[in-house]
Amino acid sequence: MRSIEISMLLLLPVLLALPQSAKAQTERTLMAMALLSQSQQTPAPNPAPPAATPAPQDKREVNSNIQSNLSSVLSGDPVLSGASIDPSVDDVAITLNGTVQSEGQRRRALDLASQYSQYRKIVDKLVVK
Repeated sequence: MRSIEISMLLLLPVLLALPQSAKAQTERTLMAMALLSQSQQTPAPNPAPPAATPAPQDKREVNSNIQSNLSSVLSGDPVLSGASIDPSVDDVAITLNGTVQSEGQRRRALDLASQYSQYRKIVDKLVVK
């Protein structure tokens, strides 16, 4: 970097004495050299750290939260009145176990569980009685 600064200082009197078109070209060359030296000094940005894999207890907590939320939604839905649905959640799937009174209740339970389908596979083990 120092050699470029010294070169620029030494070329300044020459630059002032040049005709206008040559002066403009030299200025552009010096600016390009200065920008090049700055880009060489600027450290490259650090790459983003890899995404952390959730610790096992975090996965258990997430699974527990999904199960709790889904249980609340299913038990609070008026369409599912009289149904007995027990969702279970693991790292891969949400399984709906239990009995429903009609095909409509089964579809409703699956619809409510589908809000998690982007995170877990939905497994239907519901029995219509």
